[in-house]
Amino acid sequence: VKIRVGNGRVKGVDLGYKVIECEKIVVAAGEGSKYLFQTLDIDIPIVIRRKELYVSEPYSLFIDPLIIDTREDSLGLYVTQTLRGELMGSIDYPEAIDDLTHETTLKHYTVYAKKLVRLIPIMKYSTVMRCWSGNYVTTPDNSHIMGRDPEWPEGLYISTGFSGHGFMLAPYTGFLMARHLIYGETPNTMEPYTPDRFRMGKYVRESLVIG
Repeated sequence: VKIRVGNGRVKGVDLGYKVIECEKIVVAAGEGSKYLFQTLDIDIPIVIRRKELYVSEPYSLFIDPLIIDTREDSLGLYVTQTLRGELMGSIDYPEAIDDLTHETTLKHYTVYAKKLVRLIPIMKYSTVMRCWSGNYVTTPDNSHIMGRDPEWPEGLYISTGFSGHGFMLAPYTGFLMARHLIYGETPNTMEPYTPDRFRMGKYVRESLVIG
């Protein structure tokens, strides 16, 4: 898949088997956003971090809030309990960078299990029923990217890099991006997150990135 441009404007999307012509393109492809922009020789400063999450067998409810272990050597361990009683948690294991395999690994699980048992010792008797792997798309300041850079081809926009907050922010992001494309509005809640902030050194630091 490639973005087609001409005379400083976007012309469409080349799917390989056909071309969809258009005047505006919003790249909201998550981990794929980086590679779509590379077809235009534009470097988007995002890092893809593979995450793994584990779900235990169900237990009687004993965890009410989301628990985050903030100790320096905890690797950002977090765990919560679902309404069905399953414990669900993960850690921020730093080795899986720009890894698109979506695999789960014994090494990651072993580190998670040790951190979890240190926090909740009774969990050494628990059984993991299933696991899941997916990606966070992060930025240098852990804040999302919305809108466009004036140096890009006209009609090219982006919405990505939500660093694990995408599900929460998606509805409002869609609303803002729609008004941005249709009316040219850049409201105060969107303006700090435009992609040219990295070029200008105007970072918006987000410290609450869990897992």
